[in-house]
Amino acid sequence: MRYHTWDDIKKKAENMHLLITKLKESNLVLFGAGRSGGCAYEEIKKQYPIYRFCDNSEKAWGGYCEGITIISPEQLKTIKNVFVILTVSGQYYIPIKKQLNDMKIPCITYMEYVFIHNYDKFEIVYHQLLEDDDSKKTYLYLLISYLTLDTTYLKEVFVRNQYFEIPEFCIPSSSEVFVDCGAYTGDTLEDYINKKVGTFKRGYFFEPTEKTVHALEIRKDRLIKEWALEEEQIVIERKIVTAKSGMRYFIEGTNDEKWNRIGKEDSMKKKPIPAISLDEYFADKKEKPTFIKADIEGAEMEMLEGAKGIIAEKKPLLAICIYHRIEDLYEIPILLKQFCPEYKMSIRHHMPNYCETVLYCYV
Repeated sequence: MRYHTWDDIKKKAENMHLLITKLKESNLVLFGAGRSGGCAYEEIKKQYPIYRFCDNSEKAWGGYCEGITIISPEQLKTIKNVFVILTVSGQYYIPIKKQLNDMKIPCITYMEYVFIHNYDKFEIVYHQLLEDDDSKKTYLYLLISYLTLDTTYLKEVFVRNQYFEIPEFCIPSSSEVFVDCGAYTGDTLEDYINKKVGTFKRGYFFEPTEKTVHALEIRKDRLIKEWALEEEQIVIERKIVTAKSGMRYFIEGTNDEKWNRIGKEDSMKKKPIPAISLDEYFADKKEKPTFIKADIEGAEMEMLEGAKGIIAEKKPLLAICIYHRIEDLYEIPILLKQFCPEYKMSIRHHMPNYCETVLYCYV
């Protein structure tokens, strides 16, 4: 069956709502003891007790995630009244759901869990906040893909021009102050300069790791020469951008997982790093951001809380990733509409998988 309208989504929500009773009566197991599982745990535990974690990695079996024992998939068969919520990243939903279906273990994805409990908020974004038909189609097809695990919907709304897809974001201005939260090795820096044909006042680029900052510096030097820019036009800061300035901790990604994330203070892998809020960072500067981009592995909400003053007063262009946490699909648009009621909002999806969904805000 192909879903095409919001009414299709609404009917699915009404049918799935019956699962809430089953969740209350079951021994809940979260499948996926990694980063995504830990994030989902923080939300699910607010409403339901978690019995176990489960993972396909043999190295994890017998260990702990969030203080809860990690078991093997085979052990699921021994649990009375078991029900599994898949808390792995989106690209792993399909094979693991098939694995559990073959084992006759009842399960839903974390996306389905969030959808059941927050349908009204998704509906607010779709019906009240999105500015254009392309955004509505993108949002609708993204939700349908998450709920059906049919990625062909994503390919139908996939567009390439990430962070610059909306016309308002491509206009060169000699007074523009660009802020890149999660600058990585400077890929967006280079795209930005190309799109703006080298015309901007200044850019601030925040990135936490030594290796990526080094790569960013190399790219900066090359771009300054290629575009005849001034050295002070590109400012690189080895810092995390969050809700409040101070010292924070982060967990650095591996060669297999190219992400960093803010960690807990008791994490064995934590690394200390200075953190800033944009409101505090720019408090004593005459110039304020006119364009903010953020791709910071699920810390976008914190970053926006720390930029509330700038957003409310200056109404900068915003290009904010909303794919790291399912909740960001509704929490971030609703939050930003509260900060700045004048914002128009568009959504575009920039990969044919579950990554790179961007919320664009502009006046």
